Amino acid sequence: MRHVALVIMVLAVVVSALTGCSVGATTLIGGQVFGEPTGAPGSGHDIVALRATVKCNNTSAQTGSDGKYSLRVSPADSYTCTASASHYTPQTTTISGAGDVIELDFGAPQSQACGPVGDASEIECPALTILRGTLTGVVSYSGGGHVGAGITVACAPTDGSAITPDSESSLWVSTKTNANGAYTLESVLPGDNGCIAQTDAKVAAYSAAQIPSNGAAKLNFTLCQRHCPPVRYHLGNVMHTYTAYLIYWLPASSTFEPHGSDSRFESLTQRYFQDVGGTSFYNLLTQYWDYQGYIRNSAKLGGTYVDTSAYQKCDESFAHCAPVAATKNAPLQDNDIQAEIARALKAHPSWQVGPDSEFVVLTGYGAEECVPGKPTICSFNHGTNGFCGYHSAFDGAQVDKTDAAVIYAYIPDPANDGAYCTGGGGSFPTPNGDATADLAITIMSHEQFESVSDPNPGVGAWYDDALPQSENEIADKCESNFGSIGADGGNVTLAHGHRYLLQAEWSNRSNGCAFK
Repeated sequence: MRHVALVIMVLAVVVSALTGCSVGATTLIGGQVFGEPTGAPGSGHDIVALRATVKCNNTSAQTGSDGKYSLRVSPADSYTCTASASHYTPQTTTISGAGDVIELDFGAPQSQACGPVGDASEIECPALTILRGTLTGVVSYSGGGHVGAGITVACAPTDGSAITPDSESSLWVSTKTNANGAYTLESVLPGDNGCIAQTDAKVAAYSAAQIPSNGAAKLNFTLCQRHCPPVRYHLGNVMHTYTAYLIYWLPASSTFEPHGSDSRFESLTQRYFQDVGGTSFYNLLTQYWDYQGYIRNSAKLGGTYVDTSAYQKCDESFAHCAPVAATKNAPLQDNDIQAEIARALKAHPSWQVGPDSEFVVLTGYGAEECVPGKPTICSFNHGTNGFCGYHSAFDGAQVDKTDAAVIYAYIPDPANDGAYCTGGGGSFPTPNGDATADLAITIMSHEQFESVSDPNPGVGAWYDDALPQSENEIADKCESNFGSIGADGGNVTLAHGHRYLLQAEWSNRSNGCAFK
């Protein structure tokens, strides 16, 4: 009898192998789950893989970071499957039980409902959509509480993905207040949001809001009504923290210090960026904000680079360059400064291009720059068309950094003009006994404060609409205002007790020029 039982068992195994059936058979269901992105549009992805739970009948499985899952269920005539993820609307479908293997994907492009692809064993469903919340509140004016009718209220996630309110980003949601100053803002992404209320005259207020998934929150705003500060917000980003990368472009035959030490010049200019963060002086910037929040009292030196190659004139692509004298007769141009930054980034691949990084280019004694096609608008041109330095930004795609603009500043050598740019007009004591370095720091500080509060002038963040563009940023409004200068030639003490000659900066809090 034992022998007969063994034969029967062997036959059962053979039949199972031939028919594809087995004792306790299951159906395998697997696929991927995708959802509506919460990141920046234009990233190349219309949908993103989700960490989700997929439940079919009474069996569930978790997806990995790639959104993939698989589960085995008992055979049935049909399977009801649901994909769910935090902050997303669950997606449910019922599919037939045809086949031992069923592919079920959530993320079909432009699909409004689940449906088969080819045969019934391959099903595609739409991607999961985000559970958006609602924000309500009232906008009023200070000094009497008059309601603000027709005021724009806009919100976006504070993770840096939303760009600016006037961009085409789908992450911004906005509405206008009614005649009673009330608003209801629907379809707000869940989580931390930065919200702005703003009039057509750029009078604005900022506040943070925590939006629950598929829930509601309240947020009121108070706007300035009378005697409002002239420096106003224009929807652009600010630099929330600040990292400086200093590029000393000094060909082998050049110098920063005609009668001094280049190494001392470099050391002092680096020391400023190591001293300024966390001080009451830099704290002036913390009153300014964008939708991600207020500027923080945080600044540091990220790296330095001494480039001894010849001055170069380059085309717009930076691909073709040729030596140039960098004199008044053959000056550098802004594109050449950008090309130098590109070379520095290539030499230092660890340097970070981003919304909180600035690249500061300093050239040597005698080097000049002029505006293309305008030979009278040059560095240290002693007149109304001269400039002592500037800040700007260019497209990161030019340095293979497509996700961020390259924020930068250019600082010509102050030794070129005998302190004209700081109003010195001649010999006077300076806090570190090095007029060239001390005055370069003065100009760098000017550009730093403007970069942090208005990093991309083409977009615009904080400036005074009533003034020309060359005079409307927070440092421009207080240029040459040094307050009380000590006997040592300094007027501001920063970290480690180090003294500097720095101009005042415009403060909306004080409604005037201030040092803290």
